[in-house]
Amino acid sequence: MSKATLNKQVVTNKQVILLRGLPGAGKSTFINSILKNSNQLSDNIVIHSTDHFFMTAEGYQFDPQKLPLNHEKNQQAFSGSLKKGIPLVICDNTNIEYWQMKPYLEAAHYYGYSVEVISVGLFKNSDKRQQYVLRNSHNIEQEVVESMAKKSQRFNYLKHAVN
Repeated sequence: MSKATLNKQVVTNKQVILLRGLPGAGKSTFINSILKNSNQLSDNIVIHSTDHFFMTAEGYQFDPQKLPLNHEKNQQAFSGSLKKGIPLVICDNTNIEYWQMKPYLEAAHYYGYSVEVISVGLFKNSDKRQQYVLRNSHNIEQEVVESMAKKSQRFNYLKHAVN
């Protein structure tokens, strides 16, 4: 969905946007720039990110032990927004592998939402991955980004969601 499309469109349909991309690729920046230029009411749009569950009074505090629980919390909050019928629900996670997106896809289809998957950045470009490491907001190291890039999957989400 382009900025122009979102700006001209009054959000009345039920739409999910699933972002996917490596840390530092610009997922949050991308969606925030769209929303900044949008004339939509904040009640019509909700952004869900597992990163939000790592925020403390001191800032972002990643704890790998809490990752499964925080993903579950994010999925529950995402589903809650769908259940409420919020017109535009966004998932701002890395979503590198299909299994990471599957709960969001299933929930979106269950609640009758159309889904758009937007990949931000380049997974396979080593120069870009180095840039992502330098600019990611969570200080994720090069080897972690490289590992995520190797695991990244190309897929037709509609085909996967149906099968």
